[in-house]
Amino acid sequence: MYILGCSHASGSELQGLGIGHNTEYNLQNSFAAQFSIRMGYVPINLAIPGGSNDYIYRIFNEIIEEKYKPGDIFFISWTGTHRMEVFDYTKDEWYSIAQGQKWQPSDLMKEAYEVFNKVWMSHELTGHHNKMKNILALDSIAKTRNINVIHHDSFAPLHFPEKLEMLWLNPVRSFMEWAIKKNYAHTPSFHFELQAHSDYAEFLHSNYKSLV
Repeated sequence: MYILGCSHASGSELQGLGIGHNTEYNLQNSFAAQFSIRMGYVPINLAIPGGSNDYIYRIFNEIIEEKYKPGDIFFISWTGTHRMEVFDYTKDEWYSIAQGQKWQPSDLMKEAYEVFNKVWMSHELTGHHNKMKNILALDSIAKTRNINVIHHDSFAPLHFPEKLEMLWLNPVRSFMEWAIKKNYAHTPSFHFELQAHSDYAEFLHSNYKSLV
């Protein structure tokens, strides 16, 4: 099962404050990976801290063009609306742009970040529309090619009519909302402890295993 998402799906800091970002332990013990194992799949966790919905859509397309085999399944854990990614031609790399993201940008990236703050953050609907476009485009491609996709929200869920036609786990509440309501311990960045990940994986498995 390919897992795409942000720090929640990658299990950031599930061992505690500042412990683990994209370590093998965290990637294999996030709620998404644990759910995958409970469903009998081998998790391939490609979620990254600060990952955007643009990142999710881009990596999904790279996989289906280069690595996908019939029978593969995707667990897509959509993330916040105020995120994006840009390509730095001076370094030949993609960079995530999100609040709190820390990196050493080139001059090109500094300029992109200034544009992000001026335009992207100017109105909440900018990010909402971008997230919805990524969701609808990815789901349309998956259905056209008969690729199995499970949708889910790490945080900042959107609610729109087409969502009811998709295989969406816990469509009303995101992982972060669920964990906050259950009073699980978290870091200042709202990354949750291992117990929250394990319990949420069990919640998803118990309530949605018959749909997958």
